[in-house]
Amino acid sequence: MGHPARHEIEKHAKNEFAVAQEHIAVKHARKWRRVLTQVAATGNSGSYAPALIESKAKHVRKQIIALADSYAKPSISSACPVTQGRRKH
Repeated sequence: MGHPARHEIEKHAKNEFAVAQEHIAVKHARKWRRVLTQVAATGNSGSYAPALIESKAKHVRKQIIALADSYAKPSISSACPVTQGRRKH
């Protein structure tokens, strides 16, 4: 059996990433509310920005990792590099 075509790998990766993004967004919303509640409880309005920046940075990091994983998993499982077809011989 041959390797899946590049467009099939990309389609699968995009679907995987869409699912992962939904899960990340739900978890992030909960964590975002928790951060806001914790900051409000301290009464220190100056701690909003650092707390929100840190929370958003973690969110972006998780999205980047999810995107990389969504492309790596089908490529590894099919033993086919994602960059196949773009190589110049």
